[in-house]
Amino acid sequence: MLNCSYVGDQLNSQTTDNNKTLTAAKALPGQLKLLCFRLGKTVFGIDIMRIKEIVPLQKLSEIPSPASFIDGVINLRGAVIPVMNMRKRFGMSASAGTEEAALIILKLHRQLLAITVDEVLEVVAADCGDIMPPPDMEDGLGVECVIGVCLSRGRVLMILGIDFLLGDDEQFKACLNQLER
Repeated sequence: MLNCSYVGDQLNSQTTDNNKTLTAAKALPGQLKLLCFRLGKTVFGIDIMRIKEIVPLQKLSEIPSPASFIDGVINLRGAVIPVMNMRKRFGMSASAGTEEAALIILKLHRQLLAITVDEVLEVVAADCGDIMPPPDMEDGLGVECVIGVCLSRGRVLMILGIDFLLGDDEQFKACLNQLER
């Protein structure tokens, strides 16, 4: 399920508008490079090969959407991109947007998707042998998205499978179809 064959150095240095620089050691064979971000007190990681870019939060254009976790769309250099509120997706309470909040632009199969996060932290290289299956958790919002866990710098990192963020949500698919017209 996890692709641990990446050995490159993409996203090794990324500067955001608030002058935060992300730096990571090169991934070695048998490692997976993960972009770490925070939602509340929980730290998540996403395979950097699925990330197009990181941009500061920006004003959204609202669209009628049956999916409650879609806050609207952004226009990023001519591309209209739906924005998923990760706090809503995981059933968390709303946050009073901070200066550290950001949008992570993800590359899906046929579409770009922006996700809102409280803070982008760092890029880490996780040894594939140290990635464990997710713990048995009670079914709930977002549980199906966690595909593994590992320790990084003394904290538990929940690894997300971005393809599971959408799940079989017919409401979200209807929203994407609406955007493609």
